[in-house]
Formats: sequence, C-alpha cells, structure tokens
Amino acid sequence: MIFDLVKDFADVLDAMPEAHPRRRILKLFDEAIRRDVHFIDRHPTTFFQCMWNTCWWYDSPEAAKYYVEPEAGWKVPPPWEQPAPAASDLLTVWRESKEKNIPGFAWIRSARPPSVRLGTGQRAILRGHENVVTGVAFSQDGQHLASGSEDGTVRVWDLSVGSKSIAIRGDVFTGFGDYGRVTSVAYSPDCRWIAGGCEEQVVLVWDAGSGVEFTVLHGHERRVTSVSWSPDGRRIVSASDDKTVRVWDIESQIELACLRGYQSEWSSSVAFSPDGQRIAIGSELSPVCVWDLTTSEEPDCVRGHHSWNSNVAFSPDGQKFACASGDKTVRVWDTTTLAELACLHGHDLAVNSVAFSPDNRRLASGSADKSIRIWDTTSWAELACLCGHEHSVTCVAFSPNGDWIGSGSEDLTVRLWDSRTRSEAADLQGHTVLLTCIAISPDGRFIASGSQDATVRLWDGESGTELSRFSGHRRAVRSVAFSPDGRLIASGAADHSIRIWDAASGAELLMCDDNSAPVYHVDFINEDRQIIGATQSEAAIPGLDEPTVRIWDVETGKCVELHRGREALAHISAARSQREECDWRVLSDGQHETSIRSAKYGLPIATFPGALRAIKQDPKRPRWVGEAGGDLCLLQLEGEVDQVSAP
Repeated sequence: MIFDLVKDFADVLDAMPEAHPRRRILKLFDEAIRRDVHFIDRHPTTFFQCMWNTCWWYDSPEAAKYYVEPEAGWKVPPPWEQPAPAASDLLTVWRESKEKNIPGFAWIRSARPPSVRLGTGQRAILRGHENVVTGVAFSQDGQHLASGSEDGTVRVWDLSVGSKSIAIRGDVFTGFGDYGRVTSVAYSPDCRWIAGGCEEQVVLVWDAGSGVEFTVLHGHERRVTSVSWSPDGRRIVSASDDKTVRVWDIESQIELACLRGYQSEWSSSVAFSPDGQRIAIGSELSPVCVWDLTTSEEPDCVRGHHSWNSNVAFSPDGQKFACASGDKTVRVWDTTTLAELACLHGHDLAVNSVAFSPDNRRLASGSADKSIRIWDTTSWAELACLCGHEHSVTCVAFSPNGDWIGSGSEDLTVRLWDSRTRSEAADLQGHTVLLTCIAISPDGRFIASGSQDATVRLWDGESGTELSRFSGHRRAVRSVAFSPDGRLIASGAADHSIRIWDAASGAELLMCDDNSAPVYHVDFINEDRQIIGATQSEAAIPGLDEPTVRIWDVETGKCVELHRGREALAHISAARSQREECDWRVLSDGQHETSIRSAKYGLPIATFPGALRAIKQDPKRPRWVGEAGGDLCLLQLEGEVDQVSAP
C-alpha cells in the first residue's frame, strides 16, 4: 500500500504547477516517505512516526538550536525561518488528531533532528541488502537501478516507487560450490541483461526482466573485481585479482582477448570507452592504463596517484578518463595525449568511485568519508557535497538523463540523490567523527559521549542539545561513565589514559595514565571511591589475549589493585551487574531497525528505522540514547506506556 502512495505523490507532483503554494510541502512529504518506504512497508503503523521524525524537524523553530550555523551565515534563510505553510504545523495538527482518536497510541519520537534533513539532495533510501553494497547501475531507460552486494545478491529497484521489483540471487549453487559475493554490477545498453562479477572467479549474466541466469563466464582464476559492457552490448570486459583483464563475446560466450600479467598487480576496475575500442584499467598499485583493442600493442599507462587506484571511468565523449584513488583524490587525464587535466582534492578519506554525467559537464565521486562530491568538468570546481550515508560510499552512478545519482555504501543502503541540488548543508552539533560510547547520568538529566575525535561531550538529557565538551585525550575515547551521584564523569581512551572530569564545570580533576594498553572500559565502583579500568592491546586476539583490569583510587589517582585474565573479566562483569534493571528491552538488528519491547512480557512496543549502537536507557523514563550514523540519537517512547506493557 505504501508503494501505491509513493506513486500517487509522484503523479500529483508531476501534474502540479511549480508555482503552486502546496507543492513545496508535498515534495517534502514525498521525500520523507521515500526515505523510510521499506521500513513503513514492514511496519505500516509507523507511518505517522516516520513523517513526524523527518517532516516536523524540517522547519520547526525548535530545530534551530541543534544546527551549527555556517561561519559566513546562511546563504538563504534556513527552513525554520521561511514563511508558512510549515510542515511542522501540519504534523502538529496530525498528532493532535491521532492522540484524540487513538488515546495512548505508542510511537517513538526522536528528540533530535535527523542527521540529514529533508531538502538537501537525498531523495530516497533503498534498504534490503544485508551486506556491503558493491556496485550500482542504472538501466538505459532510467526506470530501474541494479545493485550488487557482498550478501550474494543483485537487486533491481523500480525507481518510480522505490520498491524492489525483483531480487536476483547471485550466490548460485552448482556442483562446484557457491559463486559468493557480488563485487560489481553493470546493465547492458539495451536493458536486457545485467552482468555481475563474483568473488568465486566468474562473471554471471542475468535476464534483467526475470532474474533468470543467462550464462556463467569461466576463465578467471581469482575474484572478479569489475565488469563493464561495450557500447553495442555485444561484449563484456572483466578485471580480476588473477592479474588479467578479459574480453568476452556475449552471444557465443567465449573469451575474445586477455591481457595477462598486467603490471604484476591486481586489476581493480575496468571501463569501456564510448567508441568501444579502448578499455581503461585501474589496479591496486600500478599505473592507470588504456588498452587499445584495435592493436596488439601493450597498454599506454600513466602515473600520478600515490596510493591504490579504486575505480576508472571514461567521459561520454571519450576524450577524458578519470580514476579514483586511496590517496583521497580523483585524477583526470586526456585519453589521446595522456596529459593530466586535473587533480581533484576535497575528500577526507579514500575515494572509491567516479562517474561522469551524460552531458559531460559534471563528475561525481564517492568516498570513504561518507560523502559524494560533484565537480564541474570545465573549471574542476566542487559544485556540491552530498552527505547522508552512514559509512563509506563504495559506488556511484549517474542516471541516463543526468538528473539522479545512485550510490551504494558499507551502510548496506542504496540511495538516490538529486544531482543538480545546490542546497546548503546543515551540520548537527556534536562530534566531528564517529561517536563510540555513551553514558546517562543516574537522574537522567545528562548524557555523556566519547568519540574518535578524542573528546568527551555533555548533552542535555531532555532535549539532546550539546552543553559542553571536554578535551584532553589524545586518541579516540572508548568508554565513558557517570559516578553514582552524577557529579563526575570518567573516560577511558586509546591513549592509555583514564581521566576524571567535573560534570558541572568540565574541569579535568585527575588523570590515570599508568596503563599499558588502550582503555576500553571504565566504571565507578565502591560508591564513587574507586574507578575500574579495563585495558587490552590493540593487537589482541579475541578469546586468546585476555584483558587487564586496574582499580584506581579517585582521591589519590593511585592504582590500588591489578587483575589479569579471568579475574579481570569477573571484575568487569561485577561492575556491569550493579546497574539497575530496566522495564524495557531495546534490540537492534545491526542493519535496518531498532525495536523496543516490554522486559516483563516480551511484547513489542514500537520500532524505529535505523540500527542504534552503544544503546543506553534513561533510568527514570522510557527514553534511550544511542549512536546512528556517527551521530547522537535520542528516542522517547510516547503514549500511555503502562497500557502497552500489559499482556
């Protein structure tokens, strides 16, 4: 039913004039539904909840205190300063109506805005894969998007409604075993076939309409890393860890050519030129090369990157080719002269994928820094930065009309973006990199968090706004804990130190740095008088290398006890068992959603889209805090919770 609603919204927007006063609101609702469409399909009763947690936060005046205003100020007024009609007003009326008509209905309210607000370029989130998404490809008619994954499947998505039209199994079983993970995916130009590279040495070709396997191309001796179709759809080129690049005839299913011993390195990526006469080849450590299929000569190669080459792409006119690299850059060369045309800097981590727009005016790059950047191919200036993925972006592709960008990620999602967006990004207050640990004060008034940015931050437990930050650690903070009276915060970090902070002033009161390894757990024991700190080498082997526990005196900062092995584990377990029992159980599937259940009866109460990690419960009320996508997530169970707990 929800997919029918998505289509209805699309039809209304297509028919509605651009100047219609309600168009902006309807477009926001359309984006909000597509963001959680698969979750709503599984849990239809969460429709209002999902809309509230995205649309209400979009333009509510309350949102202002959570976002960091750019140093130069807002280029255009933010949504909460724009004139009515406001989505938050409509959601408030809807909420009042539901509370009147369904007294005590239970739902989860997010007490903080989403990390990616509406209207910033992200148009849909496609969930379904159970492992890293390794490749995305649009059909030439623009109606479908194929995605391959390490879960062993290729999925085909109907872009008109954002649902899976079919799911193709990539892990085909034969007498020789499982073909395993899908490493790359490509649509044929006529939309008839989908080719996929597989972990177990083969290229598979499926019927794009039915998902039936058409053929299996054998020849590679190790993992196939990349596949690409020739422009006429008659050939496939594949790259492999066996240091070969092979060209196949799809009709006869025979190998036409093989480039062996390619620079003595693994071939990571291949792409056909628009005229079908050349192939660009990227490898782990060797130069980027162009193989001319019309001659018997060795490929022409160029150097420039200072790390591995992850992905290559030709421009639509064939005059340029680009390569993404682990050195955080994208480089572009002239196909004929092999002269370097540009080196694009902007990403903070390795660049995994590149794609040219069909009009040859833009280049998209996806990176391990979780962003997609769009570049002008004339000036090579950065046009936009699209943020929303929760982990590394592994692949990007432009739609045939150039309006959309498809991306895949280690966060297991496929996302669709408006490629022409120029919306101003708005950063939430908080840690600059991944949040690693969380603690809630005994009275529930405050939240402490640690991060890979080496800071400890204090948050308001009611609103989730940032109150202060504590700096002193030199490496990632691994654990935080409140003292039983809430006056002190202890933090343990990868810099081998434990620090104690005054929760009210943020002053550092004590540092215990006589630890021999990174600290991964801290807790107060014996009524605030002592701190337990657990350490373990970063090179430790789970199950073999046991931790060390030191107990420190809070007043003197001296180590008063030292325990190793099973005795250390017993102390950690005893410290954890002192925590109060909760009335609720929060379960995360680690992939797509988090559910709340009654601890007494085991009944499901409510479900939230997104997998929370490092979850902690407020000891005084049905409220939870956790990490999602690197940001702090604060959830409040609304409704008459006593009623929903009863069997």
